Amino acid sequence: MGADSLLYPLAKRQGASMNKVPICIGMPRSASRMTWQIVNQLLQPEPGWWQQQKRRESPDSVDECNFYPWPDRRHEYVKSIDPVIYTYRNPIEAYLSYRSRFSDPDSGQDCLQQVIEHRVTIANLKQDQLTGRRVLWLRYEDYYGNDRARIGATSRFLGKKMSNERIHDLLEHVSIETNLRRSQNVPNVAHRAPFGRWMDPVNGIQAGHVNQRTMGRVGAHLALHHVWSSHVVAGEIAEFEELGIFTKELGYT
Repeated sequence: MGADSLLYPLAKRQGASMNKVPICIGMPRSASRMTWQIVNQLLQPEPGWWQQQKRRESPDSVDECNFYPWPDRRHEYVKSIDPVIYTYRNPIEAYLSYRSRFSDPDSGQDCLQQVIEHRVTIANLKQDQLTGRRVLWLRYEDYYGNDRARIGATSRFLGKKMSNERIHDLLEHVSIETNLRRSQNVPNVAHRAPFGRWMDPVNGIQAGHVNQRTMGRVGAHLALHHVWSSHVVAGEIAEFEELGIFTKELGYT
């Protein structure tokens, strides 16, 4: 049986409740990293067993900063009983935002595939909910520009109470302006390619994470590519047919 089906076995042996260790899963460019930052802060301190356990499960996946994020964060579906905080957005804009971070013309297909895979992820999570798995659905368009509401929804899901002072500090910690500065503060030239292997070990931000041109604004990429986007929704571009279908399935038109 794979490690993903038995997440946190050491935690269970040490008496921690598996039902209290959430997994952050997100469609690319859906504020999944920011959401993880909130969860990370709400669940501090990191358990002492975490790094050791993750090295045992995935010895080859540690990044260059030599750490594993607490709690787990993924872009792909994880089959487990653990609760999930899932972030998503208009799939067309997710694709455009993701694609905008790369200069290599061959990266487009990979970006497209990583967004399309979330059709299955969403279906799997909905099926999991039917058997009792807790899922918090955070739609990007509902929370962009309202970080306080995102923090509130997440803290309620986790059963965490927060003082006004704590909320104020967390708002500063996860703001897009703070994350932009982090994404520009890369230690050396070798790591400056967007979404390279390096990431900040404290906050999980990578080089180029924030697009300074759009600053995450809802609809910014759609406005830049409005004719192309309308053709995708209409199913008029064969290569992007599934992206258009996925977009309409989620209620975006």
